[in-house]
Amino acid sequence: MPIPAGSTLLRAIALAAILGNVAFNYLYTRLGWGPAMDVASARYETAFMPAGYAFAIWGVIYTAFIVYGVQSLRLAQRREPAYDALAPPLVAANGLGTAWILAYT
Repeated sequence: MPIPAGSTLLRAIALAAILGNVAFNYLYTRLGWGPAMDVASARYETAFMPAGYAFAIWGVIYTAFIVYGVQSLRLAQRREPAYDALAPPLVAANGLGTAWILAYT
């Protein structure tokens, strides 16, 4: 079974989207591009606000995304079609994650 020509490119785009989203989330407030999420959240009265430690899950999520993106580009995984199928939704999820930060803050 031949390796599809576009699979490496699509997977590389997915990894770039992941790294771009992680970098954007890290740099957004540190470079003064916008307010921190807690500052933005404090602007609005809400009945429910998760504790600050609850947001630590994003470190786990971003780490898993990065590991997945790197794993998908390994030579041993080139013939695995699941990586190709999941690349477009992964690009969309990371793009929408970046858009969410901009829209919310």
